[in-house]
Amino acid sequence: MCANPMNLNIFINETDDARFVVFVTNIITKLVAQSCPRQIFVMKVDNWFDHKWLNFSGIGSVGFFWGLNAPDTALDPFSQDKTTFPPFNPNRIIGESYFLRDSNGEYVPSLDAPLVHQRKFVLSAQNLQNRVTHFSDSAVFVWLSSNTKSNARGSLMVYEVSGSEVHTWYAGFVQKGDWTVLHTKGISRDEVTVLAKHTLSEARK
Repeated sequence: MCANPMNLNIFINETDDARFVVFVTNIITKLVAQSCPRQIFVMKVDNWFDHKWLNFSGIGSVGFFWGLNAPDTALDPFSQDKTTFPPFNPNRIIGESYFLRDSNGEYVPSLDAPLVHQRKFVLSAQNLQNRVTHFSDSAVFVWLSSNTKSNARGSLMVYEVSGSEVHTWYAGFVQKGDWTVLHTKGISRDEVTVLAKHTLSEARK
């Protein structure tokens, strides 16, 4: 059993549009209420990011040959069958919030959080082995963009983990009066709209 997680206080700063924060917080709340994970991780990314980060594992080496006897390698964007965390530059992760479900089913913030993104550079080969299911088997991982106040656009990326299954999706938003869904990947616009529907009146305040 889990309680309805109505008070998720995620990391915010002066660059965030308050209405966008309400918008995505309530989307997260609805997701969590549906799946009841053991853990919630929310990562704040410096500036907007696009859908190419979804299921992106890093840069892998791809072999090829010049002529008959001259092996060489090239670097190529890489995704794996086993989902890994997106390898954002450590400098782009400006905050992480962590919530753990307690014995009463409530989600409480914890300072004793395992970091999803290490605060140092690692080799691409290490990123390729940074599998989500090795980190947790019951969690919702969320990445959201900052600078939404000046950009008037926002990003939300979600990895939902249950056992060995990982469901991933991305949604981009634009501010045209209200915040609205611009495009999606891994989920339909209608589904995101349904998740966000109950937030629209609150986001206007």
